[in-house]
Formats: sequence, structure tokens, C-alpha cells
Amino acid sequence: MSLSKKGRVNKEEKGCFTTLSRPSVPGSSMKQPLHELTPDLLFQNLSMSEFMRDYWGRRGVYLPGAAYHEIPSLVKGMDGYDEEELFVSTSSENGVHVWLKDKNDKLNSIMVERPEDAARLHQAGHATYCRACPLVEQSLVSSFISSLGLGCGKYDPEGGEGWGRGEVEVFCGTKGHFTDWHFDFQNNFTIQLSGSKKWNFREGEVQHPLRGATPHYKARGAVEGQLKAARLSDPSFQFSPPSEATSTITMNPGDFMYFPAGMWHSVETLSPGMSLNISLMGTTYAEVYTEALRHVLMKNDSWRSVVVNDLSNDKSSAVHTLQKLIEDNLEDTVKELNSSMIFTPVVTERREIKVKGGGDDEWEEEGEEESRGSDGEEEDKGGEEEEDEEEEEEEEEDEEEDGEANDTLTFNIEEPCNFTYPSYSGHEDFKSIEINPLALVLREDEINSYYDMLESSSGGSRAIPVHKKTTKYIVNSNYAGNDALNSSSRFIVTAKTDGVAERAMESIRKGKYPDFKIPDDVRRWLGYLGLVYPKL
Repeated sequence: MSLSKKGRVNKEEKGCFTTLSRPSVPGSSMKQPLHELTPDLLFQNLSMSEFMRDYWGRRGVYLPGAAYHEIPSLVKGMDGYDEEELFVSTSSENGVHVWLKDKNDKLNSIMVERPEDAARLHQAGHATYCRACPLVEQSLVSSFISSLGLGCGKYDPEGGEGWGRGEVEVFCGTKGHFTDWHFDFQNNFTIQLSGSKKWNFREGEVQHPLRGATPHYKARGAVEGQLKAARLSDPSFQFSPPSEATSTITMNPGDFMYFPAGMWHSVETLSPGMSLNISLMGTTYAEVYTEALRHVLMKNDSWRSVVVNDLSNDKSSAVHTLQKLIEDNLEDTVKELNSSMIFTPVVTERREIKVKGGGDDEWEEEGEEESRGSDGEEEDKGGEEEEDEEEEEEEEEDEEEDGEANDTLTFNIEEPCNFTYPSYSGHEDFKSIEINPLALVLREDEINSYYDMLESSSGGSRAIPVHKKTTKYIVNSNYAGNDALNSSSRFIVTAKTDGVAERAMESIRKGKYPDFKIPDDVRRWLGYLGLVYPKL
């Protein structure tokens, strides 16, 4: 027995699982709205730091009844238990998976596009699987990624710049349906909504797998790819399921469970019902680092040159050219590329995207209002309201022309910086601070002037220059490490025109740390936004 701040907890460890339970407390129902359902509420007996330290990627943990009071909000978000409504609203692009069995009990999965057909097949006794509707999926994935710090808490529901990714799957089981031994490459959180399931588990041989292992599908094409991925970690890995379980869990309505990626499991539906699974994935350290390394190498003309293999000249062969590049500058580049350039404070500060309203697909960054400051304009008290309105309209048009600006966080570095990052505050030791080579700073008017020039050359009227009170900068970081040039972070910085902050941004834009005194808040902003970094 152990005592937690939330009550006396029974803890039982068996095999690869730990069961945490406590007596139900009358009147303890949370009944949180769907978008407020967090892991903290479900892990009632466990803090997030304890979970990440003792269980994440290591052991399974089972909490009977932990989600019982949250079922109504989940069901409401999934259109009740009406299968056809569930299938209509799914986030799955290709329809609904329906599991069929042949005479040898081999598992066959077919895709059914029409929701009504999938509902009929389920009613005829076939198990189904699909992703939850966007409201449920994005709410839960956002909440879990932020709470766990997965991918630094960065989640983009559109699949763009987020380092944390996830899906929410809904399984509609039929009695006797059995999924044989396999393991997944995702970390899984499961809530049993109705009915019951028996889960068998056994420790896996592969930590942090890149691919799952699915021998139950008996598909020859999948074997080679899964073997290649598994043998990166375990050269002796065999594509065969375990002979017996070391842990068995029976999930009933309201039960909540976590099991790590790479853990072998099989599942049997004991009674018809529905379960919800939150599958989380994230970018690896290898991916983050090599993308940053590629970005830095792409700034070098020689590394950016196309591979050519001249067989008539040994010194022009691809082997010789690459070896010379490696010997000439790779070692120094690797030494200079440090973690402070990549994991900047604006990236590592957890940012949770939340739903604003019930059925609306509107999203906002957690703490966005606090971090963005004002729109960069000071309030004019001299009766120039009309001029201000015209200026605001013009700046809004500029943002629309920029394309992405409306979806980008904006930081006003004239305002107090509430983020403490000691390396950039205090005394001015310029030698210990350098410009981040992964960051590119563009003046917004650099982009807009190009469009003005095109419009003028095509016979249109040229925009009349207006003196703006603020200068806007677009900052992209670590973008050359992928073919699409997607930035790991992108934001807008505003500074008062002709002010010290603008001078500092201009200096950074030109690749030099300011050689003049700048306010402490501006220095903190430069550090927080990752425009400069301390030498480690």
C-alpha cells in the first residue's frame, strides 16, 4: 500500500505491468468537457513527472475505473454510440476498416468507404476500426502531447511543423473478435467505453521502434521492412510472436491503460463494445539533429552541389568528392552545431493548441495572448483614429499577402519579456553569445515590395508608401533539413520603427550581434526566440 496526495493507492506489479487503483470516492465525478480532458485527470494517482520517469517507454500501467466519469464527454464528442454517425464523422481519409475472417481465422482488413455499408457490416457481426472525428482526435492528441511534453509539446493538427503527432482510433468490437500478437511503434493510451476486452502483454525486444511488427497479418510484403527497422536496434530480432503472456489485463467500461511502443500484445473482445485508443508518435533526436546538420551544410556551396560521378577521373569521382568534403569541414560543422541552436526556448516552451468552441474547428496556442503582446502599434491619443484605422487595414493586407502570417505567432519585443532565460540577461558579454545559424530573419517589406514591383510593372497603380509605426520581421528556423523547406518554427517579430529594438533586429538580420547597448527585455526576447544562443 502507498499513500498519495489524492488518497490511499493500491499498487500491484506483475510482469510488464503495474496496476494502480484506489477506492472510488462518492461525488468525485470530474465530468470535464472534452477539450479539458487531460492525462492528469486520468492518471489520478500519478503525477506526469512520475509517469514519465517510471513508465513512459518502460512499463505498462493500468488504472481501473480512472476514466469512468469521463465517458459521457467522450461519447458526446463521438456522436453517441451510433456507429453510422461515428463512421460519417471519422478523420480517416479512406473510410472504415472492417475486419473479416476466412475459414482459417486469418485476419483480413478491408476498407469500406460508405458509412452506411460499414455500419451494416458491423451490425452483422464484423469488428470495425476508424479514427475519431476531428474534434475528439485533435482535442485529445493536443492535450496529451502538451501534458507529456512529447516533441516539446509542439502539435500541428494539420500535420505541418509539429514534432509531436498522434491519432485517436475507435474500435467497435464484436464478441470473440481476436487480434493476434503484434507490437506498435506508437505509445498507446486506451480507454474502454463499453463492453470488455482481454489484453495479453509481453515485454518487447526493441526499444523505441521505428516500425511495428505485425505477424498476425501474414503479409509477405510487410515482413522485410519491419525486419529492417527492428534489426537496427536488435540484430537478432526474429519476426515471430511470443509463446505466452507475462501480464493479462481485462478492460471494463471506464478503465484506462498505457502501454509503450514495442510491447507485444494480443487482444480478445469478451463482450461487444467500443474502446478508444490514443496513439502518440514524435520526432526522434536523430531526425531533429540531422535535419539541423543538413540545414547548416546546405549553406555551403560545395555541399549543395549535385552528386556527379566521373569514371574517367578518380579525383572527380563521387567517392573522392564526398571524402574531401567530409575531411575539409564536417568535423568543425558538427562541433559548432549545438543543442541551443535547435531547442530554442520558443520551441521547448510547451504550446498547447485548444479548441475554442464546441463544434468549431478553431484553434489557438496556449498562452498566445500573453506571448504575442499587442499588434505592435502604440495607442495614439492625439485624435488620429482614422489614420490608425487605415494603417491597420494596410498592415492586415500585408499579412494576407504574406500568406502564412495570419496563422503565425506574433511577438512584440518592445513589451516586457516575461520569459526568464538567464544566459541572455544580466551583463553584456558579447563574446559568449552568437547568432543562430539556423535562423533566417526577413523584413516583411522585403516580400511585399516584390509584389508591389510586379503590380507596377503590369500596369497597376503602385502603392503609396506609408510610414508605419512598426517594422515586422518574419523569422524561420531550421528549414533546409527537409525537401519542402518546412520550418521547425516560424513567427513574426514586431519592433517600433526607428527604435533600439528595430536596430537590434536589423543587426541580427545582417548576421551580427548588436554592438550597442540594448534593453534587457530586448536581449531576453532575442534569446527566447532563438535568434541568438549562448556558446556552451
